[in-house]
Amino acid sequence: MTPASRRPTATVTPLIQAIVDRADRGESFAVCLLAKTSGSTPQKAGALMLVGADGRIDGTIGGGCTEAEARTQALAALTRHEQPSSEKGTSEAVVADHWLRFELNQDYGWDDGLVCGGVMHVLIQIIRDSTDAEPWRRALQRLTAGQPAITPLRAVDDNGQTVDLNHECEPTPRLTIAGAGHVGQALAHVARSAGFEITVIDDRADAASEARFPNADRIIAPIDAELRRTALGDNDYVVIVTRGHRHDGQALEAVVRSNARYIGLIGSRRKVIAIYESLMELGVTRDQLGRVHAPIGLRIGAVSPEEIAISIAAELIAIRRGQPPQAAESMRLASRYLDQIADRQTHPA
Repeated sequence: MTPASRRPTATVTPLIQAIVDRADRGESFAVCLLAKTSGSTPQKAGALMLVGADGRIDGTIGGGCTEAEARTQALAALTRHEQPSSEKGTSEAVVADHWLRFELNQDYGWDDGLVCGGVMHVLIQIIRDSTDAEPWRRALQRLTAGQPAITPLRAVDDNGQTVDLNHECEPTPRLTIAGAGHVGQALAHVARSAGFEITVIDDRADAASEARFPNADRIIAPIDAELRRTALGDNDYVVIVTRGHRHDGQALEAVVRSNARYIGLIGSRRKVIAIYESLMELGVTRDQLGRVHAPIGLRIGAVSPEEIAISIAAELIAIRRGQPPQAAESMRLASRYLDQIADRQTHPA
């Protein structure tokens, strides 16, 4: 399956870890799960939000009025100390205590209402003990092993019908940055905030220092040798931003035959062509080089290391979310919509 044809799934491993940890500590709290959506919504299916008995929330299902109402309903359920259903503790599925349906239209009528035009279905599960968290524990075990997790969901909808759905979640994506220079440092920061697990490889201890990469695993070793030892699979992203042409070529040769989902190489078009020619002489095929994103990043006019890092991170996100990066474009409202609005103002019905 090519990255562009992937079905995007939620990446919420830290929140699932929190569900298990808090349940094991004996806390009572609510899990609000965005189980199903249609049309335009601020979040897509799979998003999670945890609501504690003190009202504190972790995660998000989209913000605004829907999130506020889900929080209110969750707190009310926690306050009532509802008893678990007969299915609790024995089901392989997450058994929801409540089903909420939100239509995000002009008639929603709340001060902070979201006029997106879509529909959101939110399930609320009350966690009373570690038994309630068992389906999430099984999901966490798969995610920790680097495997996708599909957790069954069961709820009674607003028509009184039992509905079975699935919560699909992929493990935290792993980004390996080959090179600890200015761009590598900036990319580690922005990619970490976008939800990637970061590993930095460089043979210079002063460059790949803890001070420069406080939130990354650091490996001090020859870059190409370390990359050859690294098992790269469908959850791996590799960005090559070393300190020179020769090192870039060696690093690319080390990973170009791997199963990494994404391989990117920094540099000018002229530099990339030169490296490709050298690798073909070493037996690298045209199809293998065809998987490489080089020059790297999206065309946004980036100049500084920080801007270049954002350009690269945007391409990583596009691949992660199943979007072809070559089709990336501004989300700015097309002029025809402005024409339609102006026409309605001038000629009201």
